[in-house]
Amino acid sequence: MDGGYEDVAGPSTRNPLPRRVNKKKKSCSALIVLKVAFVLCALSYVVGTCLVNYLLVAKVCTNLRTAFEKIHLMTNETDQLNKSFNELAFLNDEVTKEKNLLQGLLLNATKENDVLKKEVQMFRIPPTFQKLSNGKIYHFAYPTQANWIEAKERCATMGLRLASLKNLTDLKVIFNKTKEIHENSWWFVSARNYGNQNQSDFKWLDGSRLESNSSMWHKDADKKLGCTEIITNQTDKLHGGKCSDKHHFVCEFEFPTKSY
Repeated sequence: MDGGYEDVAGPSTRNPLPRRVNKKKKSCSALIVLKVAFVLCALSYVVGTCLVNYLLVAKVCTNLRTAFEKIHLMTNETDQLNKSFNELAFLNDEVTKEKNLLQGLLLNATKENDVLKKEVQMFRIPPTFQKLSNGKIYHFAYPTQANWIEAKERCATMGLRLASLKNLTDLKVIFNKTKEIHENSWWFVSARNYGNQNQSDFKWLDGSRLESNSSMWHKDADKKLGCTEIITNQTDKLHGGKCSDKHHFVCEFEFPTKSY
């Protein structure tokens, strides 16, 4: 009878244990797989994040490198501009110096031009002046008449001087011209007696002396009268005359002398 129970109950009591063990193994394996998958996901996330961060850092580095290159290029350009500015400033200083030099030269040239104009004006012969065969320039005051002092002053107002005759040639040239103007006229020249009535001390306005025994005097000249004159209805010699009388007069152009 026992043997019969065992036969009936035996198969039903041995089989459940191995099935439970297998279920546990399967549960552990799934858990491990999940853990591994989670770790892999986490690693993937970390790796992805790191990769993204690396790419961002690389991009930032690239941008920084580009920016530094631009800054370096701008610095070089700035240095070049500063160098060019300094060169331009130097050139500007040189141009300013040249400008000042040229202005100085222009000022000197203007002054020299003014001097030359004055000299040309001095050497230009006005219509009333005449250059005679002795090479000198004269002005014959006709029909104007004046005493000796007035004649001297009127010549001076024209930038001239009452004529000083150096020699017989000057006397003859002026005598012929005055006689051509009017053949019966009296003309003052500049010689005057600076002595007293008893002493003959005649001097021309240029400072030279007219000696009392000069061949320029007429043989009958009255030297006590004080001044000298030319009389066209007489010979080509000097005569004495009163300084207070009113006569025509001869002015001469005084050539300026230069000292070098």
